[in-house]
Amino acid sequence: MKKNNFILSVIIPCYNSEEFIAQCLLSVTEQTPADKVQIIIINDGSSDQSDRAINDFLSSYHNQNIIYQCRSNAGVSAARNAGLDLAEGNYITFIDSDDLLRNNYWSVIEPLIVSEQYDLIDFKYDRFYQNNNEIKILSHPNSYQSTSEYNLAQTFKTSAWHVWTRVIKRELATAEYFEVGKRYEDMLYTPYLYLKAQKILHLDHSLYLYRDNPNSITRNIRAEDIQDISLSVKKMVRYLKETHQENDEQLKELTTYMIVNFVQEVRKMYKKIYGYYNYNDTTIQEIKEFLSYCDRRHINLRTYLRMRFLHVDRILSRLRYRQCKPKK
Repeated sequence: MKKNNFILSVIIPCYNSEEFIAQCLLSVTEQTPADKVQIIIINDGSSDQSDRAINDFLSSYHNQNIIYQCRSNAGVSAARNAGLDLAEGNYITFIDSDDLLRNNYWSVIEPLIVSEQYDLIDFKYDRFYQNNNEIKILSHPNSYQSTSEYNLAQTFKTSAWHVWTRVIKRELATAEYFEVGKRYEDMLYTPYLYLKAQKILHLDHSLYLYRDNPNSITRNIRAEDIQDISLSVKKMVRYLKETHQENDEQLKELTTYMIVNFVQEVRKMYKKIYGYYNYNDTTIQEIKEFLSYCDRRHINLRTYLRMRFLHVDRILSRLRYRQCKPKK
């Protein structure tokens, strides 16, 4: 049973973020009222001075709307799940501990969640970097607009599944949990919110600032990440089967976009790791199986042929790599 009247719970997983966590918290507390917004900080076994930075912040922040919990390190998914279990707000959102909310976040979001019309609200973000105390935003904010007709297919086609660009009704957010021990965990969580949501609002507006971090997982790719992101497609296929919707045209279109984006992401990952598209046999076999769930009408011919003949793509890219590789 809810103890408070929070309309929003903000979940902030923190791991080794001593340099940034206070700034992150300030971006939330400066603009949100303590009687309406619950803030949940989950310290995921940080080995730096994050705990001290958080406690220093809390010692100067006297409102009682913050829950701070320290846990043994189990990864961002486990930390977010712990936050979901503690959330009491009507809506839930997530912030990474090195990122910031734009200073108009609350003024835009509050009337929308007070209305309780929407199951899910999404918005845009900008990248930024910080030079000493000066924030440099790498793109320009858009004017505030909402789209009257939400395009679910476009969301799947874009494949931008960052959980922190969403505000989610609590019942919907807690119906799914993050898969522990997997990187790219947002790809295994966010799409299924959209499949279950009844009413969605898209804001053509940037409300979140994402820190350009050289230590992010997108810049530190591992070979095993490829299998992790393939789980997102396997989960979608499983969803189709369990709900007996393999022949539903809309879901097949969404699945097609997910598979095409998976293949494009895999190509980039292999290229970054090996210098060419060094697909292993498991990946080739998986993509061939995924193709049977695609609607060809939503794949251009070049992309389809590449997916159909990955072994050829591998051979040709290896030849190009050897020709361009500097000789010792």
